[in-house]
Amino acid sequence: MTGSLPVRPRRGVVVLLAVSVVSFLAAGALTVVALAGADTPEPCCAGPVAQADALPSPTTAPPATRAPALPQCLVGSWTTSDETLMVKFYTDVGKLPMTTSGRSYEVRANGTVVERNQNVQLVGNHNGTPIRLVINGTREFRWTATANTITYRSVTRTNLSWTYFDNRGELSTERDKPDPNFTETNSYRCEGGQVTESNSGGFHSVWKRTAGYGYYG
Repeated sequence: MTGSLPVRPRRGVVVLLAVSVVSFLAAGALTVVALAGADTPEPCCAGPVAQADALPSPTTAPPATRAPALPQCLVGSWTTSDETLMVKFYTDVGKLPMTTSGRSYEVRANGTVVERNQNVQLVGNHNGTPIRLVINGTREFRWTATANTITYRSVTRTNLSWTYFDNRGELSTERDKPDPNFTETNSYRCEGGQVTESNSGGFHSVWKRTAGYGYYG
């Protein structure tokens, strides 16, 4: 036996080379995967879809609470040209018919009326005795109307006065007062620049339009 080792095939080197090649290929594959992952955008994930019955229902508009419109044919300035009023002239006699003209009105679109009187005279007769009533001053009240009726309500302000006369001379003077409970409903008809107003109690009035306040045909 000699002091030198015998020569053997170098299989360890082959295995090492094979492992190195495999490792290199694996590293390359990882690099390709990494690069591919860097170039490819991530998929976008949709969020949860709301169910139809979970969506809020459309709201319904509340009903209108505004007042209905007032008939425009009544709005404006007027002067009475022919009136018959039933007047309680004597305390012990029922209402008597008295005629007049010249009372002025502003019928406003905001639902108010202003009445103006300047020495407006009502005349009548009781058992052959002439009677007379003189009206002065202004008053304000409210109004509403339908297609054929007009309603006056609530005397809010007034400085109106009535002075009564018969064949004996001046009998008395009375002054008006605000009256929140006042109400009166009459029939009316608009015809161009004229309004005819009446009721079953004997009242009748014809208005003529003037240019003092507004004009609505």
